[in-house]
Amino acid sequence: MKKFSILIFVSIFSLFLVDNFIHFYPQHLPKKFINFLTHKAQSRAKLNNPELSKYIYEDFIFYAKPNTKFYREDGSHFQSDENGYISNNNDFNKGEEVDILVIGDSFTYELVKNLRTKLSNQISIYNIGFAGQGIHHWKYQYKRFLKINNLKKPELVLINYYEGNDLLETERALIFNNMGYKNSAFYPTNQYFNLNKFKRKISYFNEIKSIAGNLLFLTSSKFKKKKILTANNNTTNFDSLIKYSDECFIKLENGENLIVSSFNEQNIESKKNLIETLSFFSNENVKIIINYIPSTYTIYHKKLLKNKKFLNSEKVYANNVEYFNKIIKSKNIKALNFTDQIIKKTETSPLHDCSAKDSHFNKKGFEFISKKISNELNQVFYGR
Repeated sequence: MKKFSILIFVSIFSLFLVDNFIHFYPQHLPKKFINFLTHKAQSRAKLNNPELSKYIYEDFIFYAKPNTKFYREDGSHFQSDENGYISNNNDFNKGEEVDILVIGDSFTYELVKNLRTKLSNQISIYNIGFAGQGIHHWKYQYKRFLKINNLKKPELVLINYYEGNDLLETERALIFNNMGYKNSAFYPTNQYFNLNKFKRKISYFNEIKSIAGNLLFLTSSKFKKKKILTANNNTTNFDSLIKYSDECFIKLENGENLIVSSFNEQNIESKKNLIETLSFFSNENVKIIINYIPSTYTIYHKKLLKNKKFLNSEKVYANNVEYFNKIIKSKNIKALNFTDQIIKKTETSPLHDCSAKDSHFNKKGFEFISKKISNELNQVFYGR
C-alpha cells in the first residue's frame, strides 16, 4: 500500500512538473501542439519564438511580418507590405507627406482598396488599420507610422470606429496593460477571456486540462450546430447569425451587442480612452475625419424586432451615437455616419456575406460605403 501511495505521489508530481515545463517553455513544442495550450503559454511561445507567428508583437500594438500573405475562408488572400500593414509597397515614399492615412481594424483592408478606385491618382492613401485592434491602439500605430515616415505627418487622418467591438477591444487591451502585460502578444483573441486563469503564477495542471479540452472540442465540434439568431428565438451573441432570408445568414462578430449601449457605465475606462485618444489626434495639427461604422446588429435590427430582447435596439443605437457625437463635437473633429443610408440599402439586398463566413461587408457593401466616404473626402477635404 505504501509503495502504491508513493507511486501515485511520484506520478502526480511528475505530471505537475511536465505541466509547468509546458507552461513556461512552450516554444520547444511543435507548433500544432502549442495551439492546444492556455493563452498565457501561447503568448510565451510567440515571444520566445517569433517564427511561430505571422505577426510582430510590440508594446501596445502588433502588425504583420513584411510581405506576408493571409488567406480567407473563401481562398482569397491579402498581403502585408514592407512595413507590415495591409497596403501596397508603392502607396507612399518614405519621408514624403501622405495625403490620407487610414486607421481602424480589419474593416480598413477592403475600404482602402475601394477608395483607391474612387480618388484621384494624385491623392496618396495609406492604411495602418489592423485586425483585432481598437481605440487604444490607434495612436500607437500612428506613432509607429511617423517613425517609418521620418516624422512626416499625413495631411488627413481617416479614423474608422466600429460600433460592434472597438470599445471591447480597447477594454481588453487596457485590462492587460494595467496588469503589466504591455506586449501585444498577451492580448487574447477573445474578449471574454478568463483573467483569473491568466493571473496564476504557475500552472496547476492547466495546460493538461487545456490540451484535453481542446482535443475533446475538436472531436465534437463537427456535431455542434451554429445558433441562428432569428426573430423567433433567444440566443446569446456567441457564434450567432442573423437570418436575413431563408437563403441568407449573416455572421456577427463576437462582442457585438444591441441590448445594452456600448457606452454604458461598465465601460468607463474605454470611454475615457476614446476621449484621450481623440484629444491626442486633435493636438497633432492634422485634419481628422472619423467614420462611424454601425454594427451588424444595428444594420439589420429590423429583422430582430419581434424578439423581445431587441425591442430597444433603435434606442440603444441612438444612445451610442448621441454619446459618440458629444465627444466628437467637443474635440472639433468632423464625423461621418452613413448608418441610415446603409440600413435603407439593406432593405432590398444584404450588404454582408450570406454564407456567414465573413462578418465584414461584402463587395456591394464596401462599394457603397467607400463611395460615400470618397465623396466626403473629395468635397470636404479637397474641395472637389
